[in-house]
Amino acid sequence: MVTVPGNPFSPFLGLPGSCPYPKYPVSRHLTDLVVLSACDTGRGKVLEGEGVWGFQAQFLAAGAKNVVASLWRVADESTAQFMAKFYRVLSTTSKSYAATLHQAKLDLMANEQWRHPRFWAPFILYGAP
Repeated sequence: MVTVPGNPFSPFLGLPGSCPYPKYPVSRHLTDLVVLSACDTGRGKVLEGEGVWGFQAQFLAAGAKNVVASLWRVADESTAQFMAKFYRVLSTTSKSYAATLHQAKLDLMANEQWRHPRFWAPFILYGAP
């Protein structure tokens, strides 16, 4: 994410690789859920009076209503399993995002291979439950 200098709440998604970054406006009305399944996407810099400012905060500031992100490095295989379960529950039920995330965690824990919290616990929901 790239913000306008002096305005950390600007609603733009920037793609690195050129200078200046090309910026694309993020719709404030159409983005209900953003899922950031890569490592450490829920981490960021702590800003006084703002809390943690990272990818998740920038998506929320840009208008996303909900963001799922990870708090630490995640394993590729368990994350693929977790996301498959998350999207399956999301697409086949009318559960809330929080309940869907919870169900995906329970489903992953049911497998002995993925029972340890390091595989299912890093994913959290920011936004409305």
